[in-house]
Amino acid sequence: MFVLVLGHRRGLAKALSKFEVPFGIWNTKDIHNAKASLFSIQQDFPLSKNIFLNSIPKEYLDKISHVLAGSEESVVHANKIRSWLGLPTKCHRTLLLSVDKGHSKLFWSKKSVTQTKFYVPPHGSELCFQTLSSKLGVPFLAKLRRSSGGRGQIKIHQESDLSACNSEDYLFEEIYTGSEGSIESFVKDGKILFTNHTQYEVLGKENHIPGSFSQTDAIHEKKIKETLALNAYVIEQLSIKDGMTHLEFIYSENGLLFGEVACRPPGGYLMEALELSYNYNFWEFLVNCELGLPHEDFPQEPSHHCASLIFHPGKGTVHKVSDLSELRLAIPQIKKIRVKVQSGDLVEKRKGVGNDVGHALIQASSKEELKQTIQQFKSLFSIEMS
Repeated sequence: MFVLVLGHRRGLAKALSKFEVPFGIWNTKDIHNAKASLFSIQQDFPLSKNIFLNSIPKEYLDKISHVLAGSEESVVHANKIRSWLGLPTKCHRTLLLSVDKGHSKLFWSKKSVTQTKFYVPPHGSELCFQTLSSKLGVPFLAKLRRSSGGRGQIKIHQESDLSACNSEDYLFEEIYTGSEGSIESFVKDGKILFTNHTQYEVLGKENHIPGSFSQTDAIHEKKIKETLALNAYVIEQLSIKDGMTHLEFIYSENGLLFGEVACRPPGGYLMEALELSYNYNFWEFLVNCELGLPHEDFPQEPSHHCASLIFHPGKGTVHKVSDLSELRLAIPQIKKIRVKVQSGDLVEKRKGVGNDVGHALIQASSKEELKQTIQQFKSLFSIEMS
């Protein structure tokens, strides 16, 4: 057995190392903390079989038995490589729907799944502000079809704003208000073995596990049942047999709205928060699912309430960062904190949720303790900019 990992994720590499599964990594960005990999390639994912064959070290090429996708951009590429190597592939349509928002919106509208109002420009068409504004209101959002985490998102107020968009790469969506969240699922042989609800308390900055979607228990339970039914329907319609899914949803004034679904592990440090909440290593379970290895039973209910806090102070120069040692002493519920900048560093404008300068993971025994701890954290921690 030999695994090629497309899209480096530290937790995935650690799980493969623990199970003593040999692996190599192909990543489009710098590769950190991957000493156990037998080879690493840092370049764009291959667009042809020849590029792929000429890039992989010859001594490992014939050994590759599995190709795992760790990031969104690697999902479709991983499936192409499986086909080039003669390995079992996943449904191309399913993967395309998980990475292309335009195809996804059109597909689910035909299935009568309730979504936000949207417009996917026909191929080769010209964009018309009047047409878009009449359908979506003003302002509305322009979203890159093959991106996530808000990267490339533009708020359109007037016709001139459309000059930054083109009909091939963007779709357009109304601006909605409401609470957002996600469901993380593990699927084996077509059966959903595990689900978790995550609440996006502050979009792109603060995520809570398990999610709480109403002050009233009865309404919360109703919303949980609705989202679980939606999740099960989506997984069934996409014929997902194995692996992990990450479905995003919105609760607006009009009720439950489907956002999108990804066939990959989520970002936002949710995998680490899941581990703290359930006291179970879900990276290891993902490897077991994908490689067909035996796995331990995992808890269906969380033992703790956890949060991932993601830092980005905005564009500018860092003046001062709070003392992390003092912060850990003051707040023992902090299980991990990392800041990647220091005084004098330049910080660029945030391009998406995955673009951060640090994060923290907080673990508490109750929802109330978690909220109180986060308030205390926010009062003591800061990244001051000049």
